[in-house]
Amino acid sequence: MISKLTNIFYVLKNSIFFKLQHVKHGISLRVRGPIKLLIKKDAKLLIGNNFTLVSGLMLNPLGRNLKSFIRIDEKAKITIGNNVGMSCVTLWAKEEIYIGNNVKLGADVFILDSDMHSLDYQLRRSTVTDAKNSISKKIYIGDDVFVGTRSIICKRVGNTVGTLF
Repeated sequence: MISKLTNIFYVLKNSIFFKLQHVKHGISLRVRGPIKLLIKKDAKLLIGNNFTLVSGLMLNPLGRNLKSFIRIDEKAKITIGNNVGMSCVTLWAKEEIYIGNNVKLGADVFILDSDMHSLDYQLRRSTVTDAKNSISKKIYIGDDVFVGTRSIICKRVGNTVGTLF
């Protein structure tokens, strides 16, 4: 009973939170559990219909009770299609992440479109030059894709609509 009430609380709380963050979404947005959402200036998060995100609260035993984390840096964009389900994921866009329709992301999946740090050790010595010199490339995940538990998807996956790998 408490678990059911907790789910209802988080679905309502997160729905309001997403609206306050100016997230554009279709019908039936269900975000269960605590989530960390960071959307920077001029960044966009677009979500289609029938979206479900499970985060923490031991709702998915494979998720190790981790809070989902979605971060979109300045001028970056994440687009999520219709009928998408995710569990305890990390999505971090410095440029763009596109996730198609009917996609499932298993527990603890990481999708990162950047190295997040410079690959040049001298540039990494300074916080000013480190992140600024990281390499970012768009990620495209097509329709009807299943990404298994604890997978890591890095920059430059997929290339055009309808083509994966």
